[in-house]
Amino acid sequence: MHLEKSELVPNAEEFTCPVCFVDCADNEGVTLRDCLHAFCRPCLVNTIQFSEEAEVKCPYRDDNYACDSTLQDREIRALVPADVYEQLLARSMALAEKRMGAQAFHCKTPDCKGWCVLEENINVFPCPVCRHTNCLTCQAIHDGLNCKQYQEGLNKDSETNADAKRTKDMLE
Repeated sequence: MHLEKSELVPNAEEFTCPVCFVDCADNEGVTLRDCLHAFCRPCLVNTIQFSEEAEVKCPYRDDNYACDSTLQDREIRALVPADVYEQLLARSMALAEKRMGAQAFHCKTPDCKGWCVLEENINVFPCPVCRHTNCLTCQAIHDGLNCKQYQEGLNKDSETNADAKRTKDMLE
C-alpha cells in the first residue's frame, strides 16, 4: 500500500500532542509505525536530537504508562536533517563500542572511528573506515611488516625513541 512505502505515517485526524500539548490538524503530525502514538513533528525531532541511547524511544508517557517502542530508522531519517542523522549514528556506534568494553578493538589510525568486536582466532582487523589493516596481536598497524619484524623494530627503537618505549612497555 501507499503508507507502507512512505517514510512517515501522517496523523489521520486532529489530536493534541502528548508532549507539548499543541493541537495538530490532519496530516500535520506523525503517527509512529510500531506503537501508533501520534506526535507533532517538532517534538519528535527534539526526541531524536536529544536521545542519549542507541535506539530512539517513543516519547509517550503518562501517569500509568511509558511506551517502550522505538522509532524506525526510516522515520528518523525522514524527520531530521542529514547531519543530525549522522550524529545519531556516530553516537549509537560510540555507545555500542563502549558497551562492548574489553571485547571491542578500536582502530589504531589517529582520529579513525572504526572498531570491531574481538573474536578468537582473528588476528587482523581491516578497518572499513580508514582502510588500514590493524594487527590485533600487536595492537598496532604495521603495514609491510610481519609481527616478528615489527616487534624487532620496536625493541630496537625503544632504546632511543620514547614513544616506541611506551608502546613496547604497553605490549609487555
